[in-house]
Amino acid sequence: MDYRIGVDVGGTNIDAVLVKNDGTIVTSCKTIATKNISEGVLHVLSTLHELYPFNKQEISALSIGTTHATNAVLQGSELYKVGVIRIAGHKPSLPPVYSWNAQTRSILYVGEEVINGGYNCNGSCLTKLSISEIRSAIHELRNKGAEGFAVVGVFSPLYCEQENIAGNEIKEILGEAFPFTLSHKIGGVGYIERENSAILNTALIKAMNAGFKNLQNVLSIFGLTCPLFITQNNGNIITLEEALQYPILTISSGPTNSFVGAARLAFKNECVVADIGGTSTDVGIVLNNFPRRSLYNSSIGGITLNCAMPDVLSIALGGGSYIEVKNDEIVNIGPESAGRLIKQHAKLWGGDKITLTDMAQALGYVNFSPVKFTKQEAMCGGSMLLASPFLPKYAFIPEYAEVANAYGAAFAEVSVTKDTVVSLTDRENVLKNIRSEAKDEVSLLYKVNPSSIRIVYEEIIPYHYVPNNLARVRITAASPWIS
Repeated sequence: MDYRIGVDVGGTNIDAVLVKNDGTIVTSCKTIATKNISEGVLHVLSTLHELYPFNKQEISALSIGTTHATNAVLQGSELYKVGVIRIAGHKPSLPPVYSWNAQTRSILYVGEEVINGGYNCNGSCLTKLSISEIRSAIHELRNKGAEGFAVVGVFSPLYCEQENIAGNEIKEILGEAFPFTLSHKIGGVGYIERENSAILNTALIKAMNAGFKNLQNVLSIFGLTCPLFITQNNGNIITLEEALQYPILTISSGPTNSFVGAARLAFKNECVVADIGGTSTDVGIVLNNFPRRSLYNSSIGGITLNCAMPDVLSIALGGGSYIEVKNDEIVNIGPESAGRLIKQHAKLWGGDKITLTDMAQALGYVNFSPVKFTKQEAMCGGSMLLASPFLPKYAFIPEYAEVANAYGAAFAEVSVTKDTVVSLTDRENVLKNIRSEAKDEVSLLYKVNPSSIRIVYEEIIPYHYVPNNLARVRITAASPWIS
């Protein structure tokens, strides 16, 4: 199989690129985003096929990046109401979601139940886990209106048995399909941030299923039989099934794809990338072909998380940003944007709003046909609004920059991250074993050539004033995916 397809589903456009496995771009396109994601993906694939009638049986993989989860959080839409089961025998006084804004809290949080259990850092139990307490907590939260659960145990990333027991009880009582998240599956040791991540992940399962559950069927109708992947926020890919279960992993995957894609298009292993879209501009750094991770806990909609996120500076400024004018003076630009409705709202196409695209046209930096929004004009990217006089001498816009996000998705890699707390008394051997475990899992899960697997990220965070030289270790092994 000679080709692969990358797609990026944004709030304004859906981009697609057809590439050879060696990285050569065959053709690309950009269509206006639709409310129904599956329909939008089908439309952009059909457009791609019109431009270059490829043999659908020669496509080795389809990788899709999306801002769907991010938008669901920011807009507060399509979210499950979540109940929290805390396995914490020490009965912490700090309540869940205490720092969240009131609106988000009211939309998705119904309450908590604290039960006995949890561990000390040395593996001893805080208090004995009670099965009857687990069952009682499940029924209490369900009666309060919980549509999903977040199960959060003290030190569960090190000792996950109690969370697994609680998960089995949820399945037994409410059925296999009832949504829940075990916090040790997605977060590190930090309790509050891990709890936030688990709550948000469960809430997002509703939005992710609404947007993507039928995607595989749509692709079958189109005639694609290749594997389908969803890009995640560390620059790698996961299966659709994993994305539906852990949608929080897809948050910030859009900027990640753009950073990786732009760097590849510019033939740079290390660079600074500015991704200018219809709604926002994201700036990040690529190191060793991967986006630099944030050194701090990440945040989305004011919610602190401890998932791996790229280090992104986001500015609410893009091609569709509204410009407010009073007395012939510009008084405000953004943060509101026309987004995917630019052809209805921008003055250039008969609307009543002035946007940055209107301004670029007036200054002569772009040349769109007025009123008529043609197919070709729907394919423009935000970078074209940045005229060359504004670029510093060391900056440039690479060819195909308008579909860098889709290009980055097409070449996202498979990976496994080991996130654990260990004693570093025998430091070198411990780290060597974790690296080997990560590589072995990549080889086992994705059937890739072991020689192609490499360590792309390693972080060691010592826990001071804790015995046995304990430290949190995060190591990621990755490999190009080849069918």
